[in-house]
Amino acid sequence: MRLPLFGGTYLRLTPAVVARLLAQRAPKHAWLYAHPYDFDVDEERWVVPEVGALGSRTLWWGRSGMRNKVASLVSGADRPLAIIAEQVADETVQFDPETT
Repeated sequence: MRLPLFGGTYLRLTPAVVARLLAQRAPKHAWLYAHPYDFDVDEERWVVPEVGALGSRTLWWGRSGMRNKVASLVSGADRPLAIIAEQVADETVQFDPETT
């Protein structure tokens, strides 16, 4: 299977081994995306009414491994995302809701 883009909840829930296999088979110009909350391990868990209790659990599942998973997927790649990921790999990103 060839996927032109991959990310968000699907990336968080996909085991790292499967994600690497998919990345190896991806088209040359594949896209990887993630939302800031996909990396936020400190967000308090709550039930999102639109998705219910089970759906809400998937919104937090896998966040702790996202940084390493994305770094692994783009490591060694000669793409802008790989360069950016390497630059911010050790930085802590702070979210300020007052500025959004």
